[in-house]
Amino acid sequence: MKLPEKIKFVLTARTIEFTLIIIGFFVFWFCSKFEISGDGEIRFNAIIQLIENQEISDIKYSIIGSIFSLPLYFLGWLYKSPEYFLMRYNLILFIVAIIIAYKILIDHLDGGIVRKFVLLVMTASMFPHHVRHYYGEVFTSLSVFVGVLGVTLSNTGLGWLPLILGTANTPASILGLALIVIKRAGKSHRWRYFLYFNLTVLIIVLESWIRRGSIFASGYENDRGFETILPFSGKPGFSYPFFLGLISIFFSFGKGIIFYAPGLLLSLKPYLSVINPNVVTSHRLILWYLAGLVIVYSSWWSWYGGFFWGSRFFLVASITASFSLAFYCHYRSKKIIPSLITLMMLIWSTWVGINGAIFGQYGLDICFRNNYELEFLCWYVPEFSPLFHPFIKNKILADNELIIIGYNFLVFIYLSTPILYLIFKK
Repeated sequence: MKLPEKIKFVLTARTIEFTLIIIGFFVFWFCSKFEISGDGEIRFNAIIQLIENQEISDIKYSIIGSIFSLPLYFLGWLYKSPEYFLMRYNLILFIVAIIIAYKILIDHLDGGIVRKFVLLVMTASMFPHHVRHYYGEVFTSLSVFVGVLGVTLSNTGLGWLPLILGTANTPASILGLALIVIKRAGKSHRWRYFLYFNLTVLIIVLESWIRRGSIFASGYENDRGFETILPFSGKPGFSYPFFLGLISIFFSFGKGIIFYAPGLLLSLKPYLSVINPNVVTSHRLILWYLAGLVIVYSSWWSWYGGFFWGSRFFLVASITASFSLAFYCHYRSKKIIPSLITLMMLIWSTWVGINGAIFGQYGLDICFRNNYELEFLCWYVPEFSPLFHPFIKNKILADNELIIIGYNFLVFIYLSTPILYLIFKK
């Protein structure tokens, strides 16, 4: 019995997409350049201190997310080394979260959209860079993502657990959680949702009390950067002008969200008729969480996230951006202008993924010399933005880096070919 052509195509597309996803996980694991440095090294040392010396560190960063990496330390005794697996902690979190998210979304969305979303978040987002480090943003972003899906698309209340833990891991994101709670409580009139917010606050203050001796000790007291030529540098806390921080977070060449997650500019409005309303709610709640992060960090002295690639604090933006772009890649417009916009978004997003996975802040040493006196070049000047600098300063690529580029390009070809066909068909 022969299958209809349409069914054949669907089965073929499904097989190709699953194959690309599985290959991607292996490429991530074996070809990415993992490192423990910067804030990640501080978190790493805190975990080592807890295991080997049974001492609780008083570092300013929360270790809630890092606690879940403890099994990997002991796994390293059996194979390779503890560092081998701890360096891959965020990648493991990413893989687990993607699997959970897929299982939730597949019951509410066309499978092709879900798989395209997975491919995009793997190759055309900020995640390829973040999973190479031991920083805390991956835990927070993925916990919030899975938590929101659980809250909106599952009949159980288990989704609040990862939401609470993810927020507690980044106390500055508490406003984002507050906005989600307000939206959910306002819509359902279930005011018990505020208990989840209170529980999160309780966990945050308990961690401060246990690790630093006081519920009021955040670890960021008098925390500040170096004083440079910039007029607001060297000041502690929330000392940066809100409006300057806001426009910098969105539009600066080296840190701007619109450059690192351009899919945020794509509206889901054209597809609302074919999307489960609860899925739309999930998307909007994550955007509200992102809004909370932006509001808080806009006046933080280190709104740029330190000497780190991209929009560090706003990694969750990559989830919503990839989700929107997945719809445009799946439901391809027959009009040339929307098709061109989708293609340009896909090209640039793919470059973001490649740039983060391969180049990072390569060749930008000038931005941390002399106590970071010229670091603002990496924030505002196009030539020193990590996204543009590789076109100015060439890098000799290693074999593993070429494999990553080849894989990302393969995914790009798969996603872009139908769009190109529609464009040139005109």
